[in-house]
Formats: sequence, C-alpha cells, structure tokens
Amino acid sequence: MATTFSAAMERAPLRAFQIATFAICMLVLTCDGIDQQLLGIIAPKVIADFAVDKGTFGIAMSASLVGFGLGAWSGGWLGDAVGRRWSLAIAAAVFALATAGASLADGVWPLAIWRVVGGLGFGSAYSNAMAMTGDGIREFYARCAAARQRFQELAPSPRFDVDHRRNSRGPGGRAARG
Repeated sequence: MATTFSAAMERAPLRAFQIATFAICMLVLTCDGIDQQLLGIIAPKVIADFAVDKGTFGIAMSASLVGFGLGAWSGGWLGDAVGRRWSLAIAAAVFALATAGASLADGVWPLAIWRVVGGLGFGSAYSNAMAMTGDGIREFYARCAAARQRFQELAPSPRFDVDHRRNSRGPGGRAARG
C-alpha cells in the first residue's frame, strides 16, 4: 500500500536526528533574537560613540527588518531550490559574518548596511528553520494545536475570541468605545 511522506513521518517515532534538527533550528532563531535585542540594549552607548542623534541611529536599528523581510522571501525560494539544510547553513554563515562586520562598523551607514545583510541571513534562517521544524515534528505540532483547541473549548476567553460578531464588545461584554 502506497503512503505519503507526511503519513510515514507521523507514524515513525521521534528520532535523535529530528530532536537535533529541532534544537539546531531553535538555537539559530535564538541567536537571531539575541542579535535583535542587543543593539537596542547598547543603543545609548553606540549613539554616544558615533556622535549621532536617536533619529539617525534609528536607520541602523530598522535596517535589519528590511533585510529580514527580503531574507524571508528569498530564503524560502533558496530552501526550495537547494534544500532547507543548505539554505539554513548559508543563512547562518551570512548572519554570522554580518554580525561580525557590524561589530567593526564605524558609523551609522556602515552599521545599517551590515544590519541589512544580517537581516537577509536572519530572514532566510527563520523561514527555513520553521519549515524544517514543521516538516520533521509535524505530529508534535498537531498535538499542540489540538490541545490548544481543546483548552479554548473548555475555557473560552472574550479577549481571545475570534467570533467576529462579538469582537465589537470588550472584555465582560461591554461595548468598545471608538
């Protein structure tokens, strides 16, 4: 009897390779989050060191988001073209080099350029890591989604209700003020 790849993956037990894939993907995404947060934490020192105002430094802060968007789009394409593992490895190398390059930047514009390049790597890593994790641990996600659905059935909350007829009312059934 013929079976689909997804059905075979769901029947197979969780293996060490799948756990390692999940751990590596989450480690890559954690590095992305740390990189995004650290610049915000050290921003006052960098602004003083570069002798610029907050508005000008905001360009460097937001540059990675531009790269992230482009990287997520191009990373999905690259993952389909060369495979998710290679795409994730390339993305990790790109954002590692861009992070090192950003540490050597001597002004806002060089920092912004490195942040765009880093964002390309982060976006690509994010899209491929999520796809790899979803492909490898599908059953786990299905059980989590089923548990979440069951919890919402048992304990509905007006704040998280998706019934559009009730969304005009705030918590407790009060009409929202506009």
